[in-house]
Amino acid sequence: MLGIKKLDIFIVKQFGLLFIGAFCICQFVLMMQFLWRYIDDLIGKGLTLDVLAQYFWWMALMLMPQAFPLALLLSSLITYGNLGETSELTAIKAAGISLMQAFRGPMVLSILITIASFLFQNFVTPRSNMEFERLLVSMKQKSPELEIPEGVFYDGIPNTNLYVQRKDLTTGMLYGIMIYRMTDSYDDKAIILADSGQLMATEEKKHLVLHLYDGAWHENMRSQSLAGNAQVPYRRETFTFKNIVLDFDGTFNLADGDIFRNNAQAKSLKQLQWGLDSLNEYYDSLGHTYYTAAMASTYKIPDTGKKDSLKALEMVATKKVIADSVLERLLYEPTRKTMNTAHTQTVMATNDLEFKSIMTGDGDRLIRKHKIEMWNKFTLSLSCLIFFFIGAPLGAIIRKGGLGVPVIISVLVFIFYYILDNTGFRMARGGMWAIWFGKTSLRQYWHHWRYLSHIRRQTILWCSTPMLIGISLSNCSVSVNIDISTVKR
Repeated sequence: MLGIKKLDIFIVKQFGLLFIGAFCICQFVLMMQFLWRYIDDLIGKGLTLDVLAQYFWWMALMLMPQAFPLALLLSSLITYGNLGETSELTAIKAAGISLMQAFRGPMVLSILITIASFLFQNFVTPRSNMEFERLLVSMKQKSPELEIPEGVFYDGIPNTNLYVQRKDLTTGMLYGIMIYRMTDSYDDKAIILADSGQLMATEEKKHLVLHLYDGAWHENMRSQSLAGNAQVPYRRETFTFKNIVLDFDGTFNLADGDIFRNNAQAKSLKQLQWGLDSLNEYYDSLGHTYYTAAMASTYKIPDTGKKDSLKALEMVATKKVIADSVLERLLYEPTRKTMNTAHTQTVMATNDLEFKSIMTGDGDRLIRKHKIEMWNKFTLSLSCLIFFFIGAPLGAIIRKGGLGVPVIISVLVFIFYYILDNTGFRMARGGMWAIWFGKTSLRQYWHHWRYLSHIRRQTILWCSTPMLIGISLSNCSVSVNIDISTVKR
């Protein structure tokens, strides 16, 4: 009963081939969607092929855990949809084999994929996330490739706007040049006009050298030391030939990996646990420090003797002392000073508490991100198995194979799952929901689809029962008519 049968091999072979194809399709769709998200950081940067190859390689590794559940959902829908469409599933049931036995082979394969997905997220995905973030930050920091358009002000050079009326692509000459240079402020800007020129990059690609011919240089000489003077110095220079050096870093420098040490997505399960312990210890000590400082300053209880304390309590109990009456006894100047001092201390205490709340709030968000990532490694892996148990019964119910109805259903199911998961993630990250509740919304999703499948199955049985009764009654009437005619003869 527990041995491997030919039916298991047949279904697993179909399911495995469909899973490989569905995984490639899902991986491609996710990569294209992710590529369009960051397309602005790639275009016009002059990136080499090896940098682009690394970008797509780490992106593919980063998106593989998300492609696993979608591929399992699609492949299970197509597999059992094909079996139902070709009446093979009916033949299996007619042979006395239950549906769970038909699910046995792909179920074992789905469990293996779930375990592989967890191991992949724990060992491969953290490094791929870190390397992808390093590449993305480096691409954003890289200066754009120098491509001067005609008739438009080009602002790709730092602190410089360059206008070219016409350019010769064969000789590389630029004509009708106008340059606006902004340094410290608007008042010390420089305007450079030239009849023609040529732009070249240095060998190390750290600077640009602009050779200008027949032009003029207009510049305000205003600086910070002369900001208060009414007269501002002005310089005007005419030239027949002049070289201008512009700062322009055209090299690709990979960002340092230490800036991502607090990124929860770039850590394994063990590193997340170590990070949580360190963060909890640090922010607990920070909170204790804030508490000690507050009790020593803002909430400090003045030292009074026993006699004075009893006297104060007696005066308060008999209502002989009222704060407003004490304030009214003071003169105007002492009263104003007292009020100003109280207001200043209140504002300082409020600002100090706001700053401390920002510090502790950042720590709380960082701790929540680590906990969410720990839960995510388990829930995203478990979604592979859950999506199989959603796709296989649905495929057996709808009995439609191919890439038509299964693709539509799988997309709708995945969109519904994505909305639930993203809502839970945002609520858990913001502290509105508990982390375990925000990341286990997939369990509610699974029970919802099981309930829908059960209702659909009961509806099919309820609708098919009158049809079966009618068919059986018609068969009985036919047999009775045959018997009567036989008797008459």
